[in-house]
Amino acid sequence: FGPSIYKNHQGTLFKLKKFGFVVEYQASFEKLCNKIVGLSHDNLLNCFLSGLSPPIERELKILKPYTLTQAIGMAKLVEEKLQDAKPKFHRPTPHHTTTHTTTHLSNSSRPPIPQNPNQPTSTTHPNFSIKNFFTQQMQERRTLGLYYICDE
Repeated sequence: FGPSIYKNHQGTLFKLKKFGFVVEYQASFEKLCNKIVGLSHDNLLNCFLSGLSPPIERELKILKPYTLTQAIGMAKLVEEKLQDAKPKFHRPTPHHTTTHTTTHLSNSSRPPIPQNPNQPTSTTHPNFSIKNFFTQQMQERRTLGLYYICDE
């Protein structure tokens, strides 16, 4: 059985584009070529080159293959080269676990904070009461002439 007279295989060949690998494109290209009679080798070569992806087509324009066989071989090599040149991005997987421990003290379990009339109380930041207590304690130790860490 010969090529179908009702299908435009030549038009399909001219519209054929490479999606995927060169080997797959080559198989589709050769399958269509076998259904077409009368195309010159130069036309087949140009048709093959124009159907390649732009990066591969550019490389082959530089290499200037003379035959379809050369073009297919070069296209496979260029494809491998471009695959090797692609940066291999690996999305880092989070291996660290962050744990937040928060100690909540109820108002009844907190020690009373002594009030110093010389030091202003902070009403805008109630969470800093521990810091105020520490500074007040340091001032008391200074006035008594004690060290900060021990009671001597």
